[in-house]
Amino acid sequence: MHMPEPTPAATILRSGIENLESSCWVLSVFDLLGCYSSGRSEEEAVAQAGRRVRQYFEWLGKKDGNPAPFEETVQVVIAERIETYPWPKDPALSVHAFFEDDARPLRSWDLDIAQRLLEWSRQDFLHLAGALLPDSLSRSENTPNWNTLDELMGHIWEMEHMILKRMGILVDAAEMPGDAMGRLQVVRARFQENLPQWAEADIVIEEFGEKWSPRKALRRVLWHERDHIWQLEGLITNIP
Repeated sequence: MHMPEPTPAATILRSGIENLESSCWVLSVFDLLGCYSSGRSEEEAVAQAGRRVRQYFEWLGKKDGNPAPFEETVQVVIAERIETYPWPKDPALSVHAFFEDDARPLRSWDLDIAQRLLEWSRQDFLHLAGALLPDSLSRSENTPNWNTLDELMGHIWEMEHMILKRMGILVDAAEMPGDAMGRLQVVRARFQENLPQWAEADIVIEEFGEKWSPRKALRRVLWHERDHIWQLEGLITNIP
């Protein structure tokens, strides 16, 4: 009698989910630095999680020179769920999630991985940006808030600059070039320069009802650029 092969036990991956906007839910996989899923609803973000985990590992393998399909069985479980709320200092802005996991200090191996993720993510963004036509953003419904690449790059560096300020790190105005590309590079370099000082640091900063930590800062920077990479990938795919 033929016995079926045993089903391998799934690897359990903890995650947290938040609604950044009314129609944008983001799932952060706590156990995989820089791995995210998103959707227009909570259910869609959860449903996409398995596919995004597979893409994440295949992306890492490709960047590390060892491309291979990801064939492990994983189960993404929601450990925390948080809804955003208006920022007391400016109700037009939202306070994004501070998960309990965000209070966990970054270990030295986290920072080694983080440096590579930041470099690889920026490489991907610049590669995609270089493949676009000058008026591609103005013709796209995927990027409704930006008409040019300079505007999109400005949005990204301003967000990273804001995160640095929340962590008490200032970039001198004299260091900032006049162009969006230059500012994008300067702010990212400053972020990466400061990563080593966060190793093993038990830091939680609270100001105006919003909490930040090194792990949250890194999570937000990696997510924000990844989100725009996905947007540009979709845009390039749909260019006639």
